[in-house]
Amino acid sequence: MGNIRNQNLDLLKHRVSKWDDFNGFRIFSAYNYAPFYSGSLSQEYLKIRLLVWRFKNDSPFITEQMHNEALDSVVILLSEILKRTFGELLTNLTLVCIPASNKETHIKRYEEFSARICSFLGMQNAFPYISILKDKTPKHLGGNDNIDMNYDFDRDYFIDKNIILFDDVMTSGNSFTKFSKKLTSCQSNVIAAISIGQTYPPNQRPHLINEFRNGHYDCEL
Repeated sequence: MGNIRNQNLDLLKHRVSKWDDFNGFRIFSAYNYAPFYSGSLSQEYLKIRLLVWRFKNDSPFITEQMHNEALDSVVILLSEILKRTFGELLTNLTLVCIPASNKETHIKRYEEFSARICSFLGMQNAFPYISILKDKTPKHLGGNDNIDMNYDFDRDYFIDKNIILFDDVMTSGNSFTKFSKKLTSCQSNVIAAISIGQTYPPNQRPHLINEFRNGHYDCEL
């Protein structure tokens, strides 16, 4: 059993070996996400920003229809990436969403998303095993970027799980790194992290999803 588990782990890590290396941690962000202060943006970048905002669903100006349309788009996008990357190995993976700043936002943003994508791909859904204990101020509103402050999780559930971390936008990468260390401490195997976007100055590099679709990140299956 141990040999089979190790072989599967090696295969999973191989499948993301061409993803970007962030301090020894594999990540993939589909789009470049322009910071709010980036000034005038092209229609393409504005469309990406709207997709992220509507997926986040933490503004009174985001209607249910807007969020549902963004949710559909993100589920399709991530399913494309994960299916092409892992293929038949998807059933060996567990999806973990980085906790949002408060319980209400966490549920609105991730509960349906996690259920849908895991059901579609055959992945295990870790959403029910993570709890928000205390609300905090979001980082973009001046909050403390210390995710240890506000969550707890069922440590027994995560033993020997092969984890794909998800967050809507990667900025510094601190959230991925800190949460990865927490999961590793309870004997999880963190395979990689994925996000809709990565904060990046406009027009400084191609959107990675375009290179992905051209086969740049393909590994031998």
